[in-house]
Order: sequence, then C-alpha cells, then structure tokens
Amino acid sequence: MGCNVEIYGNHTVCFKNNSIFGIANEIKNKLNNINFSNNDFLLYYSLFDKYLNNYSSKEIENMKLLNKWDYYENVLENEYNECGYINFHGYYNLEIYFYEKYIIFADPNCRFISWCEYGSGSDFVNEWRKYYKQIINEFGGNRIIYYPDYGIDGYSGILSELPFDEFEKEYFKTIEEQNLTDWDKEYFKGIKFTSELFDKLDNIEWAKNYSLNEWKPIERK
Repeated sequence: MGCNVEIYGNHTVCFKNNSIFGIANEIKNKLNNINFSNNDFLLYYSLFDKYLNNYSSKEIENMKLLNKWDYYENVLENEYNECGYINFHGYYNLEIYFYEKYIIFADPNCRFISWCEYGSGSDFVNEWRKYYKQIINEFGGNRIIYYPDYGIDGYSGILSELPFDEFEKEYFKTIEEQNLTDWDKEYFKGIKFTSELFDKLDNIEWAKNYSLNEWKPIERK
C-alpha cells in the first residue's frame, strides 16, 4: 500500500457571506486568466504520464482545446455542503480543490517518498512548483505544504481540518519533535523537513525546463 504526496496551498479567497456560485465563478475566472509558463509540460504530463497512455498527434491537438477550468455546476452545492470543497477540472484534465481554508492540488499522482527524494532540484518537481506558484500567487497565497495523503498516524483527518496556518504549525511541530510512529518514520526518513515539506516557492528555476522527449507521441492509425 503506497502513500502519495498531497499538496496544500494557502489562499485569501473570502468564502464567508458569499454565495457558493459567486465564489466558484470568481475562482473560475481567475484560473482561466492564468497563462501558464509551462503549458506544454502540463499538456504532455496529462497525456503521457497521468493516464499512462500513448496518443496520436491528432489526439494531442484535440487535448489542447481542453484548456479551460470549470466546475460541476449541477453538483456544486451538494458537493460543497457535504465535502467542503469546490472541485475545478478541465485544464488538460488536471484538478484542484478549493476549500475555505486552503487549496489541494490533485496533481501529480506521485508517491510521497519519491517526491521528497526528487527534491526541489529535480526538473520534474521544478515544473510542478512553477504551476503551484502561478496559481497560489493569483489567489493571494505564498506557500505550499507537502503532506502524506494517509496523514500522520494519530493525526489523519485532524490536521487537514485546521486553518492553513494552524495545520502548518502542527505538522511542523509533529515532525520537528519526531512525534512519529515507526510507520511514519519510514516515510519521513532522510527528509530535510523544513526545506522539503514547507515550500515558499521562492527558488524556482523558471528558465529550466523538463525534457519532454520521453513523452513524444506514438502515431496510431
């Protein structure tokens, strides 16, 4: 059983005293105003890594048309009341979840240990940090947190219910003081906690690009 990385980001969107449709449309409009600096990376990731498939050049051209964010209007109210988030999708099939207290990025689908082993120096991680930075900045945020999606033993389902600042503080305290079970320690072994789990996104290499050669399309009839 694997443990994936979950990416939390802060934001300043005001949910109080606003209609859920008004909030959703405000977020949607802002998302669709972002011109991502690494658009090709996001496209090719969705085509060749996220779904582990091979696509023809024609299918790639069709996928390029899926370049707008949207939400599921028919389930918005129920989804928010039951789950507490607004799910945005559609931009090359990427997904983001806006909660009142934070944002959760659904991509990439990556093991927690692998993500930390890659480190911020990895071209792959660098591309995702560009993506997070551009979205976080658009919504008044300034940092993200990398968290194991199964939670920390004894805290699962508790930390993520806190406001972002409190979540960050308690998460940091837990790992800094090594209040971890043996199971947790296997996942956190060798990690430089402050630099690898709490990311201010201030040392991104914008000119450095991940090579897309391994994701080149295979033509099919």
